[in-house]
Amino acid sequence: MIEYDSIIDKIHKNKVALLDSKNPYWNKYGTIILDPDGFRIIISNLKT
Repeated sequence: MIEYDSIIDKIHKNKVALLDSKNPYWNKYGTIILDPDGFRIIISNLKT
């Protein structure tokens, strides 16, 4: 979880805009950002 926490901290420190997902599952279990090409990136600490 250290990697996940570090990534989330960097997102907040750099004031990257967070997005809402159409799927409520990802709003609950992930953080969604937009990459420079316009693709949504989901960052989650869930493991398969």
